[in-house]
Amino acid sequence: TTLSMLCGLMKPTSGKIFFSDDINPQEIRKSIGFVPQELALYPKLSARENLVFFGSLYGLDKNTVAKRADELLVLVGLEKRADENIERFSTGMKRRVNLAAGLIHKPCIILLDEPTVGIDPQSRNCIYDAIFKLPEDGFSVLYTTHYMEEASKLCDTVAIMDQGRIIMEGRPSELVKKRGNHRLNFGFDKNFDRNILGAFKNISGINEISISGTSLVFTVSNDIDNLAAADSIMKIADENHVRLTLNRIEEPNLENLFLDLTGRTLRDKIEA
Repeated sequence: TTLSMLCGLMKPTSGKIFFSDDINPQEIRKSIGFVPQELALYPKLSARENLVFFGSLYGLDKNTVAKRADELLVLVGLEKRADENIERFSTGMKRRVNLAAGLIHKPCIILLDEPTVGIDPQSRNCIYDAIFKLPEDGFSVLYTTHYMEEASKLCDTVAIMDQGRIIMEGRPSELVKKRGNHRLNFGFDKNFDRNILGAFKNISGINEISISGTSLVFTVSNDIDNLAAADSIMKIADENHVRLTLNRIEEPNLENLFLDLTGRTLRDKIEA
């Protein structure tokens, strides 16, 4: 929805959209390169023909679009398959062409809508490499993803959105450091008594306690010593004759921060 509004395809119900002052308001769409989540390509055309076609829609002359297509085919690692119809391409290869099509007119703003969904690791790394080069060449990139690992790896600044509103924004490492939580994962046996959970809640720094299968997971504030918290948990367990085994300690990361902020309940919609 946000990207559709930025592209001018959907009118905002509230708020305003501002672009840099050096962009001509009449040329905004030419200044944007949009790479949609759905493949927007012609399967009966080759990779090169797709790029040339989309370049022609932006008014690029024959020589310019041919040169630009060659550059982009190298960027996405498809120069040797340039003249094959893309209907024979894998999903990963098609997504690489999809990315190139959004860059064909050298836009200064690039909007990427989950460009790595459902692709092989090699194609994903190729797309990552291409995206890393874009800011170096002066492009501004807005990248949307549900993969928090991608956001941590690619983005200088992350905005976490929930229900259409930004609830936190900043550098990934700083967000995790400031608001991230550790997780202490304990295993328990079949005789585990859930009545002990209330006693655990009195431990300083414990924000949440959840049960996942045969694991008891404690969400611990980032400023609390993990081993001290683990010792307190084990002490209470021993006092109540409950057997726990510390499986692992999970360091704070962006994915867990996202879930802590937005909730862990499934949001499957019921279709009318």
